[in-house]
Formats: sequence, structure tokens, C-alpha cells
Amino acid sequence: MPDTAKNNGHIGVLIGLDQIAEHIGCGRSKLVKLLAETNFPANKIAGTWYAHQENIDAWFRSATAPGRRPAGGIDAEEEEAL
Repeated sequence: MPDTAKNNGHIGVLIGLDQIAEHIGCGRSKLVKLLAETNFPANKIAGTWYAHQENIDAWFRSATAPGRRPAGGIDAEEEEAL
């Protein structure tokens, strides 16, 4: 995953849907779906989305571990799309 978090001066923090989507390698619409349908580790504060890179990476490791899915995790079809 690209190291986009250093670009905003807050090392490890992704700010905005575009940076978060770039980090996980998907488009904005797919990210919005993940935010709405899963327990994706991001928070909206005053209209702006924030996420910690390491939390996203841990969530994906958990979501893609063989035989495991986090609560509200992605299904096999969504996993293939990523």
C-alpha cells in the first residue's frame, strides 16, 4: 500500500476519502460502500474522514485471514474486487 500518510504532515494519518481510497487501492465509491456496510476503521469529524494507516492495515489483515472475518467484514466477492 502506498505511503500516502506522510504527505499531509500527520505521519500515519490519512485525511479525506481520496487519501484513504488511495491507500487501500480502490475508488471513492468502493470506499464509501465499505464505510457504510462494514466496521472499516475510519471516523468522520466535522465533515472530513480520518483514518490511521496502521488500523486500516490491521483491519485488512484480519478481514483477509483464512477462515476469519471481522464483525461487519467484507465478503468473498468484495475481497476479490480489492
